[in-house]
Amino acid sequence: MNKAKINKYIEFFTTKIKILYKEKKFNSHGYTLKYILERNKSDKLIVVLSGIPRQGLKARYNYMRTLSKIKVNKLFILDDFGYDQRGAFYLGKNKDFKIQEVVKKLINNVKRNLEIQDTYYVGSSKGGFAAIYFGLQDNGSTIIAGGPQYILGDHLKKGVYPKYTLPYILGEDYTEEDIQYLNNIVRNVVYETKGNGCKIYLHYSDREYTYERHVVPLLKDLKANNIEYNEDVQHYEKHAEIAYYFPSFLVNTLKKMISWHSEYAQFWVYSF
Repeated sequence: MNKAKINKYIEFFTTKIKILYKEKKFNSHGYTLKYILERNKSDKLIVVLSGIPRQGLKARYNYMRTLSKIKVNKLFILDDFGYDQRGAFYLGKNKDFKIQEVVKKLINNVKRNLEIQDTYYVGSSKGGFAAIYFGLQDNGSTIIAGGPQYILGDHLKKGVYPKYTLPYILGEDYTEEDIQYLNNIVRNVVYETKGNGCKIYLHYSDREYTYERHVVPLLKDLKANNIEYNEDVQHYEKHAEIAYYFPSFLVNTLKKMISWHSEYAQFWVYSF
């Protein structure tokens, strides 16, 4: 077993332990949102959005160990909604789209209570989708996303999503018009929030499925709206391999933007 896989298993078990004594719940709009807030003496906040685990597993927090040596405030938000508890893309149920409002309210409460000046939204795959979606709606934020889905409706029509995720988000009687709404849900935010000072750091592979289907149209829209972004382009062929590439990109990107005290100058990099 290679080192990356070993670190992935370590991350899984250490996160389980943290959940036992750190997880909290936030209730609003009829939903209960689970989260873990790690406080530090800082005016910066990293918001970490979770991805979708493989079929048969419930959603879990991502990148807790990856970011363990970074001594700023960190808010890990779990998306364990959906009929299979693998996530609802932080959006909602039966077209109410209220889960997203709960997420925004939680983030705003944390930012206000901790007097946050700089916010960083991070995540990969589904978490990358969410980092871009919520980050662009927070003026002046920094977004660090890996292999995000962008054309969401078409994405959710594939695999097991039509059985669990689409009926949860859109209701059992969803239409092609509803699919198109999801296809444009992030794109509309891109066009509506241009000029708000957000910066995007984007990691992706040009050889796996998200590149042509999601990354290419995303880059096109970012360019059209003059939204500042930086790219880290890799060449792995399987989307799941993002777990072995994104963590180092995440930490290295944060190191360039945040000044650290000398005792935190060395970082440990782990996969989620």
